[in-house]
Amino acid sequence: MDEVVPFPMDQVIAALKPAMESLGCRVREVTATRIECKRARGRSEWTALPVGGETVTGTLEARDEQTRIRISTGKGWVGPGREGKKNWSTVIYQEMMKTLQEA
Repeated sequence: MDEVVPFPMDQVIAALKPAMESLGCRVREVTATRIECKRARGRSEWTALPVGGETVTGTLEARDEQTRIRISTGKGWVGPGREGKKNWSTVIYQEMMKTLQEA
């Protein structure tokens, strides 16, 4: 995700953190321009393959009263089970936008 949203940066980061947490992503680092979380590892109930473990990073850049936000999902280590990794960027962005639009 790479979008410019019509909200100031402090509101965006305040909405991004709970959006990450609501989707099972534990926030590990927060600065004024960056937030990072990590999802727990587990096993798929359907295939028993390893799932989770993704790191999601949001970087923010102020643009007057707007904010450029980039959300990316890291795939972690290469090995068996990587095909069980999911891109969380879009769903986290959508959750963040819901919060911003409700305020």
